[in-house]
Amino acid sequence: MKPLIKVFNSIDSTMAFIEKHVSSLLFAALFIVFIINVVFRYFFKAILWGHELSLLLFLWITIFGCCYANRTDENVKFDSVYLGGSEKRKYVFDIIGSVLVVSTFSISFFPSLDYIIFMNYEISDSLPLRKGMIFSVYLYFLISMIYQYSRKLIVSINRLVSISHRKV
Repeated sequence: MKPLIKVFNSIDSTMAFIEKHVSSLLFAALFIVFIINVVFRYFFKAILWGHELSLLLFLWITIFGCCYANRTDENVKFDSVYLGGSEKRKYVFDIIGSVLVVSTFSISFFPSLDYIIFMNYEISDSLPLRKGMIFSVYLYFLISMIYQYSRKLIVSINRLVSISHRKV
């Protein structure tokens, strides 16, 4: 089990690094594009690609930020029922929630992949990018959520089993 935990921690730290630092770089790029948009709108002829690039960057920042917030457990939760229960009940809720998230996102993975491959035939209106590349960040989101909740599922099952063995 120890080597598996090392692998999980390595994957976690790599994904957290990507989510944190790529989001920061994308946000800096978004700010620069915003400034360029303002300058061109008021002093020159408005540029079309700036608005589309701003939307694309916002989409990617949102996806990476969501993955990072979920990984660091800093997302908004409504957990009054969860926190009011026993330790065993919390792990049961974690297991149920993790199974639901992993199964739902796993079921949607291949249809999402098919759609992104299909969208690769279309080109963006004002940027020289294929739409498949633009929406490919959603696959990262799915993989990240499946990974995070699979890990949470394994940890919750192990802790539930250890609680059950402690009480026997």
